[in-house]
Amino acid sequence: MHREDDKAYTLHEYCADDEQTILQLNSRSVEATSPMDSEKFQTLLSQSCKVLVAIKKKSVVAFIMSFNEGSEYASENYRWFNQRLKSFIYVDRIVVAESERGNGIGQLIYTDLMEQARLTDTKWAVAEINVEPPNEQSLVFHRKQGFVEVGQQSAGGKVVSMQLRGL
Repeated sequence: MHREDDKAYTLHEYCADDEQTILQLNSRSVEATSPMDSEKFQTLLSQSCKVLVAIKKKSVVAFIMSFNEGSEYASENYRWFNQRLKSFIYVDRIVVAESERGNGIGQLIYTDLMEQARLTDTKWAVAEINVEPPNEQSLVFHRKQGFVEVGQQSAGGKVVSMQLRGL
């Protein structure tokens, strides 16, 4: 997959070789996501429906972790959606290496994830985004992806915007 500026990205499903880089990327964005060590990652991996990884020049530069409705995932924010919706895919975290931000990789990952979700007749894509402390970059990105706020909640010392997009 190519962009106009000739930056080539490929996407693939998570494989074991990706774990350390995923953990490193996550640790650099922990203020917008949440901490994740190897044990937590393996637990989340076993509950997730899809973990996509973006590669550039043989290096992991981004990843997305998502969950379908009815997962055993214990996140308060995930449970909020699970109590209100049917047929959704929950984006738990999308992390893009700082050097790759603004290059369209987030859009590429979301497009692929949404296309795959549509194939299973999933009706909604959902995510939460920090509003206290604010994550303006993510709020703008999700707005451009067609997400709208359907509520807010306090969880884990943060206030988050609960976002929804029809598929």
